[in-house]
Amino acid sequence: MHSNLYAVNPDSAPDYVVYSDTFRDVTSGSLPPKDKDNLAGLFEDSIFLGSLDTGFYTVRYSWTAGSHKGASLDNFEIIGGGDPSGSYTAMHFYGPPHADFIVGQLDSDTVDKRRNPRV
Repeated sequence: MHSNLYAVNPDSAPDYVVYSDTFRDVTSGSLPPKDKDNLAGLFEDSIFLGSLDTGFYTVRYSWTAGSHKGASLDNFEIIGGGDPSGSYTAMHFYGPPHADFIVGQLDSDTVDKRRNPRV
């Protein structure tokens, strides 16, 4: 942020580090720009959380813009849940003549069939 309160792009992509609740470095990287509308200072990334245990995590973002060095913190929690069979990795809808079906494959290599799904 410039001293006149307008956004400026950092000199390079902001870095992030994810820490566990014991402050163990879990993962890190750089945030690529999300430049859909050519907005200054708008960055976004996604990380796969499946490898993380349940618990609290802190993310530290850091960047440099000219002579200014900035940092910010975020927190999130991963809670238990989900289906023990896993998540769908593929899915296909079959329509009438007899009924509507959804057939899907889970990441546990299980094939799942559902009849007359409702949305």
